[in-house]
Order: sequence, then structure tokens, then C-alpha cells
Amino acid sequence: MLRILSKIILLNIFLYIETVAAVPSCINSKIRYINSSRYKTERSTLCFIKEQAVNKKYFVSRNCVNKNCKVLNNFDKSIYIKDLFFPLGAPGHKLCRKLSGTPQIIQYWFKGQWIDSERCIFDNKTFVQIGLLYLRFKSSVVHQ
Repeated sequence: MLRILSKIILLNIFLYIETVAAVPSCINSKIRYINSSRYKTERSTLCFIKEQAVNKKYFVSRNCVNKNCKVLNNFDKSIYIKDLFFPLGAPGHKLCRKLSGTPQIIQYWFKGQWIDSERCIFDNKTFVQIGLLYLRFKSSVVHQ
């Protein structure tokens, strides 16, 4: 009986941890990028969401948390692979532009150090890490 009870308790702890891990966590941070050949630093809130398919966390702006982000949920265009993979330019930046965003190479402050990354910025200061765009829209890419 004690064994069964301890297994039930462990299972409940595991389920609680999984539930907590799925909740987006937001931090107040700094982002820096090069603007007119100089670093520009600004305060920003980064919210990390976990993509279960790849078991990895990506950052988004606060208004992209909890499925409120139109760019991540309401995409109905086909993207042709030839438009993304061309000898010049980064495919992620091209995908960002196809989604009417502006790509930006950045660094963000996390746990005492600058982390290199890229984001795609949209009209109302909504932003999404470019790796997340790939993950969400890979099914929309037409291989012709």
C-alpha cells in the first residue's frame, strides 16, 4: 500500500512540474543591436515559451504569449522554398520578411551574460525569435 501511495505522489509531482514548465516565463531584460554602426541597448520583456515538438524554449514578446500572437497562429500563405534558400542572405530573415516583419540580429541579457540571437519584429513591437518562425511555418513551405 505504501508503495502505491508513493508512486501516486511521485506521479502528481511529475505532472505538476510538467504543468509549471509549460507556463511561459517572462523576464525583464535588455536587448542590444547595432544601429548606425553603434550598439543600441533597450529594456525589453522576454517571454520564453516551450515548443513540445522539439523540447526547446524560444522567446517572444509579452503580447505573443498564450496564443495571442497573430503571426504565430493565423498564417495562410504558402512560402516557396526557392524564396528562402538563395545563395545570398539568411533564410530566417527572408521568412521574417515574407511574414511582413523586420529581421534583426540581437543579443539579449540572460543570467549575467549576452546571448546572441535573432528576432523578427512586427508592426506593434511584437517580436518572435526567428527559430520559432521556422518551427511554426515549416509545414507552409512548398518544395518546388
